[in-house]
This record gives sequence, C-alpha cells and structure tokens, in this order.
Amino acid sequence: MTKFLITLCLVILFNSYLFLACECDCTLNYVSYSVFVEDESGEPITDARVISKFKKSGKVIRCNNYCSKVNYGDGVLRCINVAYTIMCDDYVEELNRYLEVEVTVEKEGYETAKRDYIFETDSCSCHIRKVSGDDVIKLKRL
Repeated sequence: MTKFLITLCLVILFNSYLFLACECDCTLNYVSYSVFVEDESGEPITDARVISKFKKSGKVIRCNNYCSKVNYGDGVLRCINVAYTIMCDDYVEELNRYLEVEVTVEKEGYETAKRDYIFETDSCSCHIRKVSGDDVIKLKRL
C-alpha cells in the first residue's frame, strides 16, 4: 500500500509539473491583437487612423501593422489594411498582469470612435491575451 501511495504521489507531482510547464510555455510565437474597422454597412475601411494607448499613462502603443497585398489589375501590388494591430507582445512587461487600453479610430467623413480594451499577460508574463474589447469597430458617417 505504501508503495502504491508513493507511486500515486509521484504521478500527481509529475502531472502537476507538466501542467505548469504547459501553462508557462514561453515560445518564439509572437502574439498580437487586431481590430477590423468597418462602416455602418459592413464595408471595410482600409485607410483609417487607429491609435492605441495605455489608458492610465497615455503612452502610445506601436506595433507592426500587417497588410494584404492587392493587385488592382495594373500589375502593382498595393498594401491595404484589413486589420489594425492594437496590442502586441512587445508590451508584455508593461502590462504587469492586466491593463486598460484605449483605441481611437479616425477617418475623414466619419465620427471618431473610441473603444476600451483590457489585456493581460499569461501566468509567466510571456504573451499577451485580450480579456475584453470589440473585434470590429464600426464607424458612423457624419
């Protein structure tokens, strides 16, 4: 019986270690979060000005924006934004578990939109995660 209990304890301890190791998986993956900007009819707005900043300090968040290459038939590939990056792993140390972010979207001919987001880090402070906030921001015409 004692041998069984020791084996059982070792199995539980090993499984706990595996769980913690998986929970704290600091990988080379780079995590970022983006929003889509649309007009009221659902058409994407590809040339909006999107500004992310920490709500408390006002510090602007600067992450790489990835774009889609589009050929309009003239053989030239143009980069258009289909999603705007609002937070990335570059700021994981500043989050210190969770932090509020304010996103402002501006486009000429449309009302300015402001949205609040909350981001946190994983338990090992390796990657960011979105806790709350919209995936799509709709702009209203003036």
